[in-house]
Amino acid sequence: MENLRSGMRVVHPVFGAGVVRAVSGSGETARVTVDFARKIGIKKLVAGPAKLRSMENETEEQEEARLIWGAAKMPAQDQTPDTAWYECLVAGCQPKPRRYPPKEKLYEVIREGVTRHEFWTAIRDRMRNAGKAPKVLDHPSGNVSVSISGLLNTRVVVRHDELIQECDAILARAIFETIASLYLGDFDTFTFKSAFGIELALDEKELVVLRDEDLENLHRAPRRKPLPVRAPGTITNMPRRRDDY
Repeated sequence: MENLRSGMRVVHPVFGAGVVRAVSGSGETARVTVDFARKIGIKKLVAGPAKLRSMENETEEQEEARLIWGAAKMPAQDQTPDTAWYECLVAGCQPKPRRYPPKEKLYEVIREGVTRHEFWTAIRDRMRNAGKAPKVLDHPSGNVSVSISGLLNTRVVVRHDELIQECDAILARAIFETIASLYLGDFDTFTFKSAFGIELALDEKELVVLRDEDLENLHRAPRRKPLPVRAPGTITNMPRRRDDY
């Protein structure tokens, strides 16, 4: 990137958005000091390998990403003090031959299912078996959106508040696979398109919010077996006392 100057807002492919604080030299070998979000801090980079990109045309790029991924309006960088990393999965599938699932009912079932704790417990087990445990699973409410359209296209977006590598962006796929195993038995021929970066956004209209568990569903295992109930008049052998020996 050329014409780097102090005060310029730039984007790094891994560290996210930041502000240039100092530039030493020119061209690909220029030394650049960039102040990123609070969780990243100040980094000293070489202009060429860093692949910094100016944010002057950010509006056009956000609009392009919104059209491609169906994302909601991208959050303005001035309103987000910390950088978030997003992973997005767009999955499509077709009904099996001679299967005609009612899509409105299917939408309702999926939207209801992703708000249950059992659904996320299944995902946690799936991720644990893969040796992964994203922190998003601890608090998925507000950090995951699941939107459905057509018959049937599913868009899953996950927001990570800490830096993750692209190879670790597998939670969105696990969410869809769990949805497919539970609710999409009448579908096959799955197609996928995925993306990872800081320029995506959650679908604010389809945010997942976990439901509170009803108290009647919370059962506690008794500490000891209950005493047997005996009919009146039943003669039983009483154990001897220690004094009888």
